[in-house]
Amino acid sequence: SIEISSAAITVMNQPVVNNTITIPNVKAAADGWLVIHNDNGSGGIVLPGIIGKTLVSKGDNANVVVQLDSNETYTSGQLLFPMLHLDNGTIGEYEFDGAGQFDGPEIFSNDAFPGNVIFTSFTVQ
Repeated sequence: SIEISSAAITVMNQPVVNNTITIPNVKAAADGWLVIHNDNGSGGIVLPGIIGKTLVSKGDNANVVVQLDSNETYTSGQLLFPMLHLDNGTIGEYEFDGAGQFDGPEIFSNDAFPGNVIFTSFTVQ
């Protein structure tokens, strides 16, 4: 038998506690990064900068804890955006700057952003 499943991020609304969040499940297509993007103040995603990251393994990753930037303020009602990125440069070092070729988002189609990447959002409580 062959099992086919796509990458996915399962989130829930939650508070930021001690500058950390927990993502209940991350299903990654390859070893890589789960990065967190901030809200632009109007409910949109800030790109390319990130406010947190952690390595994830190919397959299911349960209860993924991400340390967020302690220089940022997190308020109730704010959106945060988890996104899957590759780890294809120096392994274990996040190198994506928005233009470089390493550690960019996992691309899954020829659609324009955001239809071609795996990301979602949740509300800070």
